Amino acid sequence: MPQSGYTPLKIYSSSTPTNVPNASNLVNDTGGSELAINTYDEKLYFKNSSGVVKLLASVASTGGIYSSVTITGGTMNGVTGTNSGMTVGTASTSTTQSLGDNTTKIATTAFVQNTIQTLYPVGSIYTSTVSTNPATLFGFGTWVSFGAGRVMIGQDGSSFIAGATGGSADAVVVNHTHSATSTVTDPGHSHAGLHTPLSANTPGPYVGWYGCSAVADINTNSAVTGITVATTNTSTGVSATNANLQPYIVVYMWNRTA
Repeated sequence: MPQSGYTPLKIYSSSTPTNVPNASNLVNDTGGSELAINTYDEKLYFKNSSGVVKLLASVASTGGIYSSVTITGGTMNGVTGTNSGMTVGTASTSTTQSLGDNTTKIATTAFVQNTIQTLYPVGSIYTSTVSTNPATLFGFGTWVSFGAGRVMIGQDGSSFIAGATGGSADAVVVNHTHSATSTVTDPGHSHAGLHTPLSANTPGPYVGWYGCSAVADINTNSAVTGITVATTNTSTGVSATNANLQPYIVVYMWNRTA
């Protein structure tokens, strides 16, 4: 005598490989339900209340699409197909290691994120040849475009303070002067002199006139000669827009602000 609310259960068997019962092969009504077992494939089938034949059990691993799977323990392995809605009672986890750990321990996502954030703390500058914001690449932080149209220079605490700006792409040349020196070389000349000869045989400082017995005059002519030397200062260098820029290459720069 069956228990109240239940009907008799009948089982049919097949040993044909890949043999699966059709909906018309199995009965599922108030008179009872039928199961079909394939002894070759080691699979058990039934027909649900909607008249669809379903796989109830299988000795072999079965892949497919499942709307809900509940695992209460053990290791989930070899699950294929869509597994949305899966509930895992016990899952494998790993402890997040300390930064600087260089062992072969498992690196969790938290460890990786902490490491990247350590490499790029707030205030860091990130450069790239692509325009993607680092917040999208790294998944953390607030990054703003930095240093548009400028190059970076190391701070020295006095003349160049971190964060200060200066300079110009079109700076004029610093005010300065040029000087020129002209040198004129005298090719040689002579002057006439006036003298009074000494009396005969009178010694004196005028060597060469000793013994002169007559007074003679030599006229001295004087004249002014002017010399003009032309001096020209030549220019060098180039006067043009952006003539003072050093060789450069343009990249994207970002500053992490938070």
